[in-house]
Amino acid sequence: TENFLMAEQIWIQENPDKVQEYSYGLLQKLRREKFGELQSSMGVQQVMYQIILELGFGEKDQISVLDPTFGYGVLTSGLGKLLPSTNVMIHGQEIDPNCHDIAQNLLRVNGLTADIRYANLLEADSFADENFDLVLLDAPIHMTWGPKRVDKNDPRFAFGMPSQNDASLLFIQ
Repeated sequence: TENFLMAEQIWIQENPDKVQEYSYGLLQKLRREKFGELQSSMGVQQVMYQIILELGFGEKDQISVLDPTFGYGVLTSGLGKLLPSTNVMIHGQEIDPNCHDIAQNLLRVNGLTADIRYANLLEADSFADENFDLVLLDAPIHMTWGPKRVDKNDPRFAFGMPSQNDASLLFIQ
């Protein structure tokens, strides 16, 4: 195992332009074999990255980024390469503790670290008292929710409650 990790480290250092593709392929393999979790598609990531560049985030010295549904960290994993002269501070919230180690490895491979907190976003905001320059969110689609898990009086849900068979609006709020 140690020799394999050293070989992987050497390959990563010698192929920085292929790291993101490698990372994404590794996530796809893990998803099929073990976890069954979904992650953001490369297409969603590419669209968001184009918007980030259009908004001028690449011209800033430092930015703080929040992904409230962090998952494996696919949305944030390429920010170091996208914004090479910007210090990117990544924060995330994730309900599945199994995603944490995979996300940390994906970020490490891409030269990043993150403050990832375990919590269900529909029940609590782990970063309620903090401000961020950018929020990236690929909300789960058609996820069900119930009134026992969501406080209808929570000020985060001021725009109302959607049908219980699609929690997308709750995540977006």
